[in-house]
Amino acid sequence: MARRRRGATFCPGRSPGAHLARVPCSGHSKTLESRGTIATMWSHAPDGYACPFCLADLETAEHPVIVLQRYEHMVVKMQRYWRPGCAGGAVVFPIAHYENVFDLPVELGVELQRAIRETAFAMKLALGCDGISVRQNNEPAGGQDIWHFHVHVFPRFEGQVLDGTEWVRADPEEMRRLGDQLVAYWPS
Repeated sequence: MARRRRGATFCPGRSPGAHLARVPCSGHSKTLESRGTIATMWSHAPDGYACPFCLADLETAEHPVIVLQRYEHMVVKMQRYWRPGCAGGAVVFPIAHYENVFDLPVELGVELQRAIRETAFAMKLALGCDGISVRQNNEPAGGQDIWHFHVHVFPRFEGQVLDGTEWVRADPEEMRRLGDQLVAYWPS
């Protein structure tokens, strides 16, 4: 099986989220070296992967794509699926396609952190939450099932339990309402 040297995604023939990372994947590889140790990182995206972030059509999307903020290299949008009690979650991602943290250029780090921080500030102010969770998953064993680097930022409230809860598709009207609230409180 030929390996390609671009984007990392999931193993062909397996559904995203199958989390079978020990099976060799067809995809590109990236060699990393740190302190004398060499590791090869493989792409997990299948050939012809249709990235939902790269292909998101803001005008014709079946489920609304609500962009909260655009930066030079990043976008913040409402998350389409929320955990129970976490309404108002958002996703921060680079405009250009990078599969995971191993692919992401270090030069984007400052803008990425700014986008995450401003999203968190808007949530605290607009939603009155008690805290903020920031999560980012890499590779199938790390919980990644969309092969475009992205960071989840979502509101948290005292006593809330996330472990064992399932993602629920957000109501489009609630997404718009909470999106408007977040934009109104976005740091300038």
